[in-house]
Amino acid sequence: MKAFLEQVADHLAESFGDDVSGLCIVLPNIRAGLFLRKFLASRLKKTIWSPRICSSEEFLTSVAGLRHADHLQLLFKLYKIHKDIEQEKAQPFGDFIRWAPQLLNDFDKADRCLADTRQLFSALTDVRAISVWNPENRELTEFEKQYLKFYSSLYIYYSKLVDELLEHKQAYPGLIFRMASLGIDKFSEKLPWKKVVFTGFNTVTTAEEHVMDVLQQQGKAEFLWDADEYYLKDNTQEAGEFLRHNLKKWGGKEFKWVTEGIKTLPKTIRITGVPNNSAQAGLAGELLKEIRSPDEKTAVVLQDENLLFPLLYSLPAGAGEMNITMGLPLSQTSFSDLLDLIFRMQINREKFTAGSLKGELFYFRDVLALLRHPFIPELASGLMEGNQFVLDKMIESISFGNKVFIRPDEILNPGTGLFSANADFLVPLFTVWKTPEDAIIACKKIIGSFRDHLIRKKDTLKLEYLFVFSKIIQQIDRLIRDNGGTIKTIQALSELFSQIVQTVTLPFFGEPIKGMQIMGMHETRGLDFTNIIMLSCNENLLPMGRSGSSFIPPDLKLEFGLPTYRQKDAVYAYHFYRLLQRASNIHLIYNSEPGKLGGGEMSRFLQQIISELKRENPSVTLNTEILVMDSSASDSAAEIRIEKDETVQAMLKKKAESGFSPTSLNNFRACSLKFFYIDLAGLREPDEMEEEIDNRILGNIVHDALHRLYTGVMGKDLVPADIAGLKARADQAIDEACKKEFNGRDVNYGRNLLLVRVAKIILMRFLGTEISFLNDLKHKGEALVIVALEQRLERRLTLKSGSGDMIIKIKGFADRIDQAGKSLRILDYKSGSTDSRRTKVGSWEDFAWDPSKDHAFQLLAYSWLYYPKRVADFPLQAGIISLRKLREGLIAVTVPSSEEKIGNENLTPEDLAQFESCLKQVLNAIFDITTAFTQTNDLKMCAKCQFIDICGR
Repeated sequence: MKAFLEQVADHLAESFGDDVSGLCIVLPNIRAGLFLRKFLASRLKKTIWSPRICSSEEFLTSVAGLRHADHLQLLFKLYKIHKDIEQEKAQPFGDFIRWAPQLLNDFDKADRCLADTRQLFSALTDVRAISVWNPENRELTEFEKQYLKFYSSLYIYYSKLVDELLEHKQAYPGLIFRMASLGIDKFSEKLPWKKVVFTGFNTVTTAEEHVMDVLQQQGKAEFLWDADEYYLKDNTQEAGEFLRHNLKKWGGKEFKWVTEGIKTLPKTIRITGVPNNSAQAGLAGELLKEIRSPDEKTAVVLQDENLLFPLLYSLPAGAGEMNITMGLPLSQTSFSDLLDLIFRMQINREKFTAGSLKGELFYFRDVLALLRHPFIPELASGLMEGNQFVLDKMIESISFGNKVFIRPDEILNPGTGLFSANADFLVPLFTVWKTPEDAIIACKKIIGSFRDHLIRKKDTLKLEYLFVFSKIIQQIDRLIRDNGGTIKTIQALSELFSQIVQTVTLPFFGEPIKGMQIMGMHETRGLDFTNIIMLSCNENLLPMGRSGSSFIPPDLKLEFGLPTYRQKDAVYAYHFYRLLQRASNIHLIYNSEPGKLGGGEMSRFLQQIISELKRENPSVTLNTEILVMDSSASDSAAEIRIEKDETVQAMLKKKAESGFSPTSLNNFRACSLKFFYIDLAGLREPDEMEEEIDNRILGNIVHDALHRLYTGVMGKDLVPADIAGLKARADQAIDEACKKEFNGRDVNYGRNLLLVRVAKIILMRFLGTEISFLNDLKHKGEALVIVALEQRLERRLTLKSGSGDMIIKIKGFADRIDQAGKSLRILDYKSGSTDSRRTKVGSWEDFAWDPSKDHAFQLLAYSWLYYPKRVADFPLQAGIISLRKLREGLIAVTVPSSEEKIGNENLTPEDLAQFESCLKQVLNAIFDITTAFTQTNDLKMCAKCQFIDICGR
C-alpha cells in the first residue's frame, strides 16, 4: 500500500499536472511538506515552480496578515495590563508569572474555537461566585472579594491584550486563527492560488473549519483525508471521532481517502513491557539491530522526550543516517543545570541575608553543587594550566570544613592562590547579585567565559545551545530595560528565565528526508513507515490524560466548544492508529515497573489492539511479553566471604592488642562481615561536614554538658541544692559543648538553633529528674555519690586455642558510675531510640548470639570490666538513662536469677561469670580460622547498615 503522501502526489500530478505550481497545499505540520515535495518532484516530467506547501498556522498567518508575538512580549504586555487593573494591589512579577501563562493559554484556546469571550468569562465569573456563595448570607472575606474581582476582570485582561496586540499588527496563535476566520472572505477575493488543498487533517479548530468552509463553498478548496475503515466506520472508536464529523460535513463521494490497511494488511505487532525507562531505550537499540540498515521507512516514536538521550546512547553502530525531528529541550542541557544552580545559590543568599545572618554569604551546599558541576572542572582543566588541583583542594576544604555559610572572598581571595592558577572564570560565578541587572551582567560574562573555552575545544553542540542561552539573556535584558521596574528581584528573574527555557528546543540539523526518523507523536502526522518502534506506550503518556491547567472548568469548556481532555485523547488515538495503517513491523514498548510516573500500566490503546485487532485482521501476528531483569547473577554476587587468611589473622592479632570494645563485639554478633569492614578494615562513611545537628550529635552535646557539670561535684554526697546549682549553669554547659562539637560552626539559625534549644530542654529535664531521685533517696536516709565520669575500663582475657593461649584486651568507656544508697550503678546515656527489651537477658544459653540484646551486652561488658575495681562491696546494677524517656528512670539490665529464674537487676559474680562465658563464645568465633566473615542472614539488620550497597542487599 502506498504511503499517504505518495497518494497525494499521484493525485496532484494527475489532476493538475504542470499547473500544480498554482496550488497552496496546507498540511498539519511542515515536516510532511518536505516528503510531499520529494514525491511530487519524482512524478512531474519537467522542472516547474513548486506549489506553496505550508502548515495550517503559516497559512492562517498569511490570511490574518499579522506577526507572531513571542511569549516574552506577551508576558510583559499582560503584566502591564495587570498593573493598570490592580493598581497598588498588583502582584510582583515573580508571582504574576506563575499564573499568567495559564491565562494566555486559555485566551489562545478560546480564540482558536471562536468562543464568545465576553459570555465565556462572564459565565466563568458566575461559576466562581457560586463557589463562594453561602446560605447564611455572611459578608465575603477580603480574599473571596479579591478572588471574584480577579475572575470578573478576565474579559478586561483579554480585550486590552487583544487591542494592544492588534494595534501593533501582532498576535498570539489563537488570535491569528480568529482574525483569519474573520478575514477569510476578503482574503479569498484575491486568493493568490488557484486552489487550496487541505491535506492530512484530522481535527480542526472552529476557526480552521470556518476558513475551510468558506473556501470550499467558493470552490477554492479541496480536502484530502487519511482515514481507515477500522476506526472511521466504528462509532465506538475514538480515533475516528473527528473524521466522522468531517465526513458528514464535507464528505460524500469525494471523501478521499479511506483505506483498509488495519483490517487487511499483514502485520507483526510485538508488545513488550520492560522494567524501567532506560531499559526501553536499550530494547529499541536491540530491535534496530534486527531491522538492519534502517532507513526513512523506519521510525522510532517517543512519547517521553526524556528518553531521547538514552535512545541515542543505545543506537547500534550500524544505525546509519538518522533524522531527529523533536529537537533537544534546552532545559535538559548541562548549561541549563549550571545556570539553575547559580540562580539557586543567589536566591538562597538573599534569603539567609534577609534573616538572622548578616553579610553576603553563600550556602555551602550551593557552592559545592556549583563547583562540582561537570562544566566547572572541564573549564578548569582548560584554563588553569595544570593547577586544577587548587579547585579540587577548595572543594575538599568546603566539604570537610566547619562553615555552613561562605563569603565570596573566601572563595576568590588571592591568598588561596586561585588567581595565580588562572581561575578568573570563577569571579562571575561567585559575584553577589543584588539586582536583576547584576544577574544579567554576570550571566553574560559566564556565557562569554564558556564560549571562548568551547571555541578552543571546537565543541559545536555546546556552542550551539550556548548561543541560544545568549539570545535568551539578551532578549530578557532588552525587555527589562524597556519595561523599567517590572522585574525587581532575582527570584522573579529566575522564574522568568526558567519558564522560557522550558519552552525552547534546540533543533538537530541534518537531511530531514534521509535515514531513520526519531520523532515525537505529533511529528508523525501525515507520514507513513514500514517499521515502527514506539516507546513509553503507557497510560497517561499515550494518551497524555488530563494534563495542563486552566482557569476554565471542563463543563464551561464543553458549553463554549473548547477542547477537553476527551478530545485530546481522541486526537492521540487517531495519531496512534493512523501509524498502524500502512506499517508492517510494529514494536510497542511500555514501562512495566509500577509505582513510577507513567509506569506499570500499558496504554489502553495497546489493550484495545490485544482484545480487538486479531479478530478484525486474521493476518496480524500479535505477541505480548514482559521482560524481567535477570537477578541470578546479582544474587550469586551478593554472597561475600572474607576468609581468615594470614593477612586477616594479623589484623585480628593487632585488634586483640588494641582492644575489643562492646560496640565492636556487638557488630560481630549482628553481622560478622560488618565487624570486618568497620573493626578490621577500618571502613567508615565519609566524614563530611554536618550542617545540621542529628541525634548522634545531639547526644554528644548533652553527654559533654553533663560531664562538664558533674565533674565539679564528684565524690560528695549530693543534695538537691547541688543540682539546682548545676541547673543555673546548664545553658552555658550546652553552649560550650556546641562550640567543641561544631568547632566554631554557626548554630544560631534554622534547625540547628531549634535542636540546641532541645538539648537545653533535655538537660534541664534530666537535672529535674535527678532532684526528684535525690529527694527519694533522702526519704530513705540514703545519698548519691558520683564515683566516676567517662571512666575508661580495661581488662584482659585469656583465650585458649590449639596454637596456645592468646591474651585479648577488652575495653570501654562508662558514661557514669555512681553509688546510689547501697547500690553501685553503671549508667549509659542514650539519646537515640531504646527499648527495655534490649536490656533483658532471657536465657544465658541464647544470649551470646542474640543481637537484639545489644544494650544488655554493652552494659554487662562494662559491669564485667569494672567489677574487679569496684570501690565498695555493694550490689552492682547497670542500666540506661534514656534522654528521650526520662520519666522511665533507670532502664536496668535484668538477668535470669540462678534460683528463681526470674528477672534480677542486681548483678552477682555468678551473673558476670555467665557473661564471661558468653564473651568467650563470641571471641572464639571471631578467632576461629575455619570460618569466614560473612553477611548476616537476618535481612532486618541490613535495613540501616551503611554497607548495604556493597552487599547488594
